[in-house]
Amino acid sequence: VALHDFPEHWPSLVAQVSDGLSSDTARTFASLLALRKLLKQLEMRPAGCSDALESLCASTLPKLQVLAPVLLQASRAGPFHMEAFEMLVVVLKCFHSTVHTMVCSYVWENISL
Repeated sequence: VALHDFPEHWPSLVAQVSDGLSSDTARTFASLLALRKLLKQLEMRPAGCSDALESLCASTLPKLQVLAPVLLQASRAGPFHMEAFEMLVVVLKCFHSTVHTMVCSYVWENISL
């Protein structure tokens, strides 16, 4: 539903996903998965539709920067190391989507090939 309704019909989704990133483990993982799906969907939109992507990135990337080291530490040992590792993989995929999209749009706008 979010993939089709965001951002036009579900403007509060960014806040909901962002809030979920600093919640309990289950909600954090669900928010990470939702964020990953949204970023993948926004990657495919034309460059002129980047407002939603920028809003999503501005809201979530600072929280991902805090979450990533915590997950890295938790993935090394402990009773939930596999869950932490799976969540860390999703965080890194979110970073990749964001960087890939922003770099590609910059190249297309600023570098003539």
